[in-house]
Amino acid sequence: MNEPGPVIESHAASQSENSQSTTEQSPFYVRIVQSKVETKNTEARERSISQREQEDLKAQIRSADAAEKQVVLTRWAVALSAIGIFGLLGTIWLTRSSVQQAARSADAANANTAAMILAERAYVKMSILDPGVQWRNDDRQFYVKVVVKNFGRTPATVTDTRIYASIREHGDLLSTEFPYPPDDREARHTGFLVPGEDFPFEKNFPITKSSPRQDSSKRLWIFGHVDYIALGNRYRFGFARLYEPVLDGGERNIMTVTEGRYDFDRERKPEEGDDW
Repeated sequence: MNEPGPVIESHAASQSENSQSTTEQSPFYVRIVQSKVETKNTEARERSISQREQEDLKAQIRSADAAEKQVVLTRWAVALSAIGIFGLLGTIWLTRSSVQQAARSADAANANTAAMILAERAYVKMSILDPGVQWRNDDRQFYVKVVVKNFGRTPATVTDTRIYASIREHGDLLSTEFPYPPDDREARHTGFLVPGEDFPFEKNFPITKSSPRQDSSKRLWIFGHVDYIALGNRYRFGFARLYEPVLDGGERNIMTVTEGRYDFDRERKPEEGDDW
């Protein structure tokens, strides 16, 4: 009566083992099925993501194209700038050459004008006629005859003439700034001279010191100038002469002074003279 017990337990255990073996060998699969709405939403998200990716790719392509175009434009700009710089340098060089040429032309024109003025302008000169110094009243007075003449090729207007004398010690040179009396009120000889025309006048001088005819330590200087206008410019001719007593009775008793710059013909300084 006691033997059937184990058999039942063995059978139950066998069933349990068979059940476990069957579960392990046959796994259970679960499939999730989306609804239509979820499927559409998923497809829409995927299309949106794909569209954004395509747009990003197109944007990157456009950026790359724009960058390439910018590089090309920059290269052209650099090339054009270089051409512009060379053009500017060429323009500067041509302008400089033109200015230099214009300056040379202006200098040449000025030189030609100056040469023409020198060749064509009036030259007015004051000269003491022969024999030079002539004495009166027992050597207490002398006089000279003077002529003012236009040696140039164009007319001149004489606006002032001055002639004076000075008795100085032998060896004492006359100043190149002629020592005219400060209170000079003598009438001036003026006039209009055409080429080759002249006018004469006479000048008397009293002797207040020892006459150089009796005193060999003295020397008699005669000096003067003439102011004139020629071709719109103001000029002054000046001269100085020395009286030589040993030459009295000859053709000419005065001589040109070699010391110093006493003979000249130059343009006057501003305000020099009485005709400004």
